[in-house]
Amino acid sequence: MKERNSPEGSDTELLSNGHHVIVLSDGTAGGLGGNLGVSAALTPAQKWAFLATNIPYALVAAQIFAAPSIREDAVMEPLADGCASPLFHGAIVAGLCAVSTVWHAAQCQVASLLCGAAPFLPPVLKSLLVGDVLCSLLAVIVGIFCFRGRTAAWLALPFLSFLYARRCKRQSWFPRYAFWHSAWHCLSAFAIWNIVLWPVGL
Repeated sequence: MKERNSPEGSDTELLSNGHHVIVLSDGTAGGLGGNLGVSAALTPAQKWAFLATNIPYALVAAQIFAAPSIREDAVMEPLADGCASPLFHGAIVAGLCAVSTVWHAAQCQVASLLCGAAPFLPPVLKSLLVGDVLCSLLAVIVGIFCFRGRTAAWLALPFLSFLYARRCKRQSWFPRYAFWHSAWHCLSAFAIWNIVLWPVGL
């Protein structure tokens, strides 16, 4: 069955097991599974909406950069000076925003959407995904190291959204994956704001 919204210069077929196969203009084929399948399944409007959910990270990073300091009573030892630095935390959140945006832009094949460029294939997508996961893990580790229980408490609900989105992608429920991973972006950005800046923590 042919899928609409496939990358330019390609046809996409949905197999009986729910996975996708992309046939490029040179006749080669590759499995889409849970990464390229997102691009094939989402409309252009859905792709842009998905990417836009990284904006909250940028807004939170800007607020952290602008903060005169991090509340001393919210920062745990050791290395309290580093943990109390707005520049340190702002840089981590800004990096998280940049890496997440690049990864999901590639996942949604935005270059193909804008200018008809060849789609990113699984090896490149896998590398970008690993980078995104590592950056997220770094942010969580820093949060636990600097703020202890505040991080765990605020990220609990967003993490449930992340886990369900992951399940949706594995099941090839791509629009549902995009929705719940978008929720992860927004909820985790709100959590970061509360962990780092909110004057009354959990």
